[in-house]
Amino acid sequence: MRELVGRLVRLDGDVEYTLFVDFEEASAPPLPAGIRTVRVATAVPAERAAAAAGNRSPADLWAASRTMSRCRLDVVLFPSLHTYTPVLGGAEIAVVVHDVIPELFPERVFPTARARLFWQMKSWAARRQADLIITVSEASKRAMIQCFGLDDNQVAVAPEAAGPSFRQVPRDEKYRETLERWRLHDDRFILYVGGFSPHKNLETLIDAFGGLSKDKRWSAYTLVLAGDYEGDVFYSCHRDLRARIERSGLGANVVFTGYVSDELLVHLYNAAAVVVMPSLWEGFGLPALEAMACGTPVIASARGALPEIVGETGLLVDVEQPSPLQSALERLLADDAARERLGQAARERASTFSWDRTAAVVGASLKALATARPAR
Repeated sequence: MRELVGRLVRLDGDVEYTLFVDFEEASAPPLPAGIRTVRVATAVPAERAAAAAGNRSPADLWAASRTMSRCRLDVVLFPSLHTYTPVLGGAEIAVVVHDVIPELFPERVFPTARARLFWQMKSWAARRQADLIITVSEASKRAMIQCFGLDDNQVAVAPEAAGPSFRQVPRDEKYRETLERWRLHDDRFILYVGGFSPHKNLETLIDAFGGLSKDKRWSAYTLVLAGDYEGDVFYSCHRDLRARIERSGLGANVVFTGYVSDELLVHLYNAAAVVVMPSLWEGFGLPALEAMACGTPVIASARGALPEIVGETGLLVDVEQPSPLQSALERLLADDAARERLGQAARERASTFSWDRTAAVVGASLKALATARPAR
């Protein structure tokens, strides 16, 4: 969101932007000049309160709604359904809905029926009030039209992009220190980056890696699972994954890094032999694009938006069973030339995604809503 906000301000100098922040965001890094900031007095940040549990307290909802409703706004943009709250006063409403994973796999997203119900209520209310839904891929748009019965003109697509940190980097001291931190060897590990929710389908990746490790050619390889499993606010199966790894006898060959800053993550992307995204569905798949920007080939699920992002610069596989994923890993690990070729093609494809393009789409969509407002 920070990448987008800064570009919107630079793109539209004649537009006044107001950013509503909760108590944690108030201490975040400085925002670009030209943005008015309004603090919302909530007890718990919206992204945390409405994640796996699916609900926010009535007091926090009222505080956010009252604060925004009192401001004279033409358009209100909610960056996610998690942050949505009803707004009074006649402003046009745009809501970013990244995907339909909660609708496709509710049992893999919410730990309880109560959490699922809260999400359904919030999603219904947001769609009912929204004058426009913005999503991040054509795959997500098609799924929303099908799941929610929306018209084509009700959904705009604004793809995400890799941040400027993600690029090819030299094998310098910082690079070596990053690998030494987790006792990794250059080009001798398989990397996953992301969350640990059940729909990420990491059990299939672990089983595929287990089969791969039985071959002496790959027995020295490490599987690196990079992501914040301790502070994850979403429904997590991290403990189940660890148990599966131990039962498979893979404990010495699997590394959970925990949270990794972008400063270190770029080195992991560059050093990995391959990056794997085995999700049952992704609305976009930003880690795949970050890896591509670093010139690292990607093996991804042939579902959701991942084929749209990866294109022909990686391998797309069926992730229902471990065997297709294991075969794809063996194919790439055994062919240095193919990895080099795919990595170069991936970098070129990643360069076609940019936050400037995203800002242009979002800015034009918001202006169109503001222009239509007087007529309503």
